[in-house]
Amino acid sequence: ICYFFMQEKLYFNNSNGDKLSGVLSYDNLGDDSGDSIVVMAHGFGTGKNGRTYTSLEDKFIKSGLATFRFDFYAHGESDGSIEDITVSEAVDDVFRAVDFVEDKGYSKIGLIGSSFGGLASIIAAPNIDLFALGLKCPISKRLDLLLKDIYEFKEQDSSITFNISGQPLTLSNSFVEDCKKNIGFDYAEKINAPTLIVHGSDDECVSINDTKKLYDSIADCELDEIIGCDHSFSNSENFNYAINSIFNFVIDKT
Repeated sequence: ICYFFMQEKLYFNNSNGDKLSGVLSYDNLGDDSGDSIVVMAHGFGTGKNGRTYTSLEDKFIKSGLATFRFDFYAHGESDGSIEDITVSEAVDDVFRAVDFVEDKGYSKIGLIGSSFGGLASIIAAPNIDLFALGLKCPISKRLDLLLKDIYEFKEQDSSITFNISGQPLTLSNSFVEDCKKNIGFDYAEKINAPTLIVHGSDDECVSINDTKKLYDSIADCELDEIIGCDHSFSNSENFNYAINSIFNFVIDKT
């Protein structure tokens, strides 16, 4: 069976007027996607074309559900310098992406966020009317402290430099101050949407214990712990399981 759907590369602006890139995908028969759409927010240092989002896009489209995957500020094809990224910027990007698809005529919004995108989605979710929230290994604690736990770093008077896989990343003190105001745990109890979290028991970046605390704080939440799975879902069986878990949850809530 041949299956065709439409993809449009589109651009929208964040609140500062920076251009952000996204891909809107929908059934080419027109009305089959209806008024429902899933917005997908990627992790730090990755982008909208990652396998998580393209795999989910394919499955959702075949079920008649439109998708919008986008690049955060300073990622992928979006404007910006990575040194200027903050959690607040990412949260704003999520809000603007939702506004953008609503302007396109979609009124039922699902949101999926992975890792850094999960943190932004957690913080944004209480202020968006969502039919479903899917979180894949989401960050829920202070991002700057998480980075310090994982990477070597050097603090200067006005900045902090992390050694990320041999590449230096210098972030200003404003990044740290912003992280203090944007802790996922602080927003969890405000989330009203049905929520699913998929997380590996052996995640080396984001502790499964943090996610269990997050799970306990969200009123309507399911936790799918994948035993032996790491942060990048490097095992294909674990990855496919996680994608199917998210897909089935969102479809069930549509």
